[in-house]
Amino acid sequence: MYEFALLHAVQDSLQSTQLLPENSHGFRIAGECLAALRKMGEAAQYFKTALALLPPNDEDILELVDVIEKNRMKQELAERAKLSGFSGDTLRLALDVAAA
Repeated sequence: MYEFALLHAVQDSLQSTQLLPENSHGFRIAGECLAALRKMGEAAQYFKTALALLPPNDEDILELVDVIEKNRMKQELAERAKLSGFSGDTLRLALDVAAA
């Protein structure tokens, strides 16, 4: 049920990026939803767009840079886990534990 709700949230947030392409918040929400669905590569693209849309002196820059770095680390962890033979539920559990 949670992933179903996330899929709808992704659809809504992606639509918001099309309707408001200059709004960094919509891109960040899209990235967060995609990351929650373990689609870190796609999430990274939306996070980077959100960062690019922020004014240079915006107070959210440092927080978003931290989110981007955590997403990158999760993506690397997922790739290493796959190479080690983890898959399916075991991989999802490992990523959830690493994210905590």
